[in-house]
Amino acid sequence: MDELNSRDLQNINRVVTQALAETRLNKLWHYLHDEYGIGRKNGSNLQLTAKDHQRVREITQNNTRLDPILPLPTGSRLEVSKSTGNEKLFSESPGRHHILLNSPGGLLKLNAVEIPLMPGSSYRCDWRELDLTQIKTVIVVENLQAFDYIQQAQLPNELNGAWVLYRGHDVSSQAAIDLLNALPEKTNIIGFFDYDPAGFKILLTTTRIRQCLLPKLSENLFKLAAGTRSRFHNQQAAMTYIESLHLPASLHSHWQELMQHKVCISQELMLAETIKLDCYSL
Repeated sequence: MDELNSRDLQNINRVVTQALAETRLNKLWHYLHDEYGIGRKNGSNLQLTAKDHQRVREITQNNTRLDPILPLPTGSRLEVSKSTGNEKLFSESPGRHHILLNSPGGLLKLNAVEIPLMPGSSYRCDWRELDLTQIKTVIVVENLQAFDYIQQAQLPNELNGAWVLYRGHDVSSQAAIDLLNALPEKTNIIGFFDYDPAGFKILLTTTRIRQCLLPKLSENLFKLAAGTRSRFHNQQAAMTYIESLHLPASLHSHWQELMQHKVCISQELMLAETIKLDCYSL
């Protein structure tokens, strides 16, 4: 065992802080017993004395600069590295609080600074560093490609100054949710998702969304998406979920058209065909 990892330290912290007289003989405690003479074996367990606890505490401090009777470190890799010398101990995932932002008008305003963005680019930042009191509107976008090229979207003019937030996946998704929950109550949060059952489900389950962007429908648009019927039928779970809800009246017409034509109209198709997007309240 070259070094103690975060799970080992959590184990040691539990044993030492609770002054346990016995613990299970796993790889960690086999190592401490064989290498340092810690404890006395008793079948599948290791019996420990107060002297053993003190010795384990000293070993841990020598290996990690941590005193296991104190709370274990938390925070970013920079913060954990500063206290332990090992950035991978207990640190949250890199980018845990980072989000991607864009602007429909190509000029992103953050903390009184205007940041020009070329088409296809975006701005990555820690949302906790942002002044959230100055933004009036945030548009949440489902797909990364549509997010990247949001400047091509045919949006209402009043949304040109909005923040566009990528919904993200995994860690970045949690950061986006944290931002949405931290925004002032007066902030208008708008959802822009694929026009399909899965998109409707995301719309209705994403926190704090008040409005949504939906495409101006036409027979030509439905014809362009004719090749997506198999994808539509694979979204049965989302359809069942939507039909179990009391759908907002403003969405009835679009939902009924979708159920009639049975296709999936992606955000990318809406942007590629410069389809006009209108705002609907939920």
